[in-house]
Amino acid sequence: NAIPKKSSGFVRIKHAVATDISPDKKEISFHPIGADDKKSGKAEKLHFDYLVLATGSTYTVPIKQDPNDYTRATTESKLQDVRSEIEKAGKVLIVGGGAVGCEMAGQIKAKYPDKNLHAALDAMKVNVILGERLTERLPGNSFERRTLRTDKGTEIETDIQLLCGGFCPVSDLIQDMDPSLVTEQGSIKVNELLQLDNEKYSNIFALGDSSNHDTPKMAFWAADQGKFLAAQLAAVVQKKQD
Repeated sequence: NAIPKKSSGFVRIKHAVATDISPDKKEISFHPIGADDKKSGKAEKLHFDYLVLATGSTYTVPIKQDPNDYTRATTESKLQDVRSEIEKAGKVLIVGGGAVGCEMAGQIKAKYPDKNLHAALDAMKVNVILGERLTERLPGNSFERRTLRTDKGTEIETDIQLLCGGFCPVSDLIQDMDPSLVTEQGSIKVNELLQLDNEKYSNIFALGDSSNHDTPKMAFWAADQGKFLAAQLAAVVQKKQD
């Protein structure tokens, strides 16, 4: 549904994992994903005139699917597992009070108003803890009853711990191609036109969570960036054809 029917004659969709960019040859290497949802061991190559990287970011599962999971069924199963755990829990701890953490807290409280939440939503009677950090670093989401402590001595009794403390940009392809184009935070360096921040790669672009562009890292803005870049590339191609 993302590709208009009128574009089907010149749009090709590859279900694959990209592994390498050769900017001089204008080629990208990839491993196809087969009907068995497994990555092929044999690499193939695809030529490009312009390349757009919309690789996004990784987050704790199931907020985002595992980067090595290529099946919708597996993702849906993991989401259902977390939902079941939330339904059974009395106290839910959400670590992180940004956009994702607040949205997660709001969704859980709206669906299960009896749950005792620790997050950042006073209006919904969600318990809020500001300016404190957990003394123990949590490696991932956990679904066991635990008592955690903050650096200010606050004790938090929870049945579930959900991590919403930020994402990691997916920039491996650019890191391997030219490490100077990746920030310390792992974002791809781009200019105001979303091109890689080096004239040498003016035909390669990055947008959304993966780039260091200063627009908010939210789906709404990524969609706007996509529209902007599509119009920009169409104009460039049309100018060359004329």
